Amino acid sequence: MTVVSAASLTLTLDPSTIPASVVNCGDPWIESGLTLKFVPTTSDDCTLGSCFWGIGGLDPGGVDLYPARLYVDLSGVPGQVLSAEVDVRDYCGIGCTKAFFYDGGGVVDSDGNTVVSNPETLLINTGGVTVDYLAVSSCEGVCTEIRITYEAAVPVAPSTWSAIKALFE
Repeated sequence: MTVVSAASLTLTLDPSTIPASVVNCGDPWIESGLTLKFVPTTSDDCTLGSCFWGIGGLDPGGVDLYPARLYVDLSGVPGQVLSAEVDVRDYCGIGCTKAFFYDGGGVVDSDGNTVVSNPETLLINTGGVTVDYLAVSSCEGVCTEIRITYEAAVPVAPSTWSAIKALFE
């Protein structure tokens, strides 16, 4: 017997969590069992084809996207992804820093910043659709943390009436 339970993964994006080997666009690293990498921006972003990123320049506690896209492969999540909260700080204008869920090449959900120069949490949901990856993009912004909520199957040992009854005797 299994029970479905909500669980979460946290990706903390700061200079201590990104290996020194990550120097070029496309260089992958692993955090919390998920593969991350910086990739060029797409037509969904504030500009197309740029991959300029940094670590701790705009904010000592995050990764800088100016412009770039942070790609998070969700195939390592041990369950069905439900939602993500993405902590950002934007410096390029309302709607310039965004978070996306993708199923293949299609956007399942997205959210963009509503304030500038202040911390903000973007919230995206899957709506029950299986998603392949999450992306965060900006022309000049910072991503400090991503919290992914998912449903995980938790095995439950079957109980017999004798075992339950013994607890009360």
